[in-house]
Amino acid sequence: MKKKVVLFSSILTMAFFLFQANLFSATANSTPFKFCFWPGAGIPLTEKVDGGCIGIVTYGNVDGIDLGIISLTKKVSGGKVAIITNGEKARGIELGIANFQNHMSGFQAGIYNRSTNLRSGAQLGIVNRSNRGNGMQFGIVNIMENGFVRVFPFINFPKDWFH
Repeated sequence: MKKKVVLFSSILTMAFFLFQANLFSATANSTPFKFCFWPGAGIPLTEKVDGGCIGIVTYGNVDGIDLGIISLTKKVSGGKVAIITNGEKARGIELGIANFQNHMSGFQAGIYNRSTNLRSGAQLGIVNRSNRGNGMQFGIVNIMENGFVRVFPFINFPKDWFH
C-alpha cells in the first residue's frame, strides 16, 4: 500500500511540475491526447485535440473521443461520454445523464437531452427537448418546437417531413 501511495504522489508531483514549467507547449495547433483537470488546466494546454481527451472536466475542441465526469468541450466530432455534457456543436455520439448542446448532428442519449438545433439524427431519453429539429426523438416526453405535435410521448419528429 505504501508503494502505491508513493508512486501515485510521485506521478502527481511530476504532472504538477510539468504543468507549472509549461514543458507542454500551449501554442501547438493540436495534440493527439489531453488530460484535463478543469477548464484551462490540462496537459498539454492546447485547446485542439485530434484523438482523445480524458479528465475530470474536459474542455476545448475534440476530433475523436471525449471522456470526462463533466464535458464542456465546445466542438466535438466523434464521441462524447460524461455525466453532464455541454457544448456548442457536436457531430457523432453524445452519452450522459444530462446532455446540453446548441447544435447536434448524430445521436444523443441520456435521461435529459437538450439541443437548441437537432440538425439530424436522434435523441433517446426520458425527456428530450429541441427548439428546432430535423431528427427523431424517442422518450417518455419529447418536446420539439417544430414537431408534428409540440409535446408528444414516445416519439416526435418535424412536421415538415410530410409536406
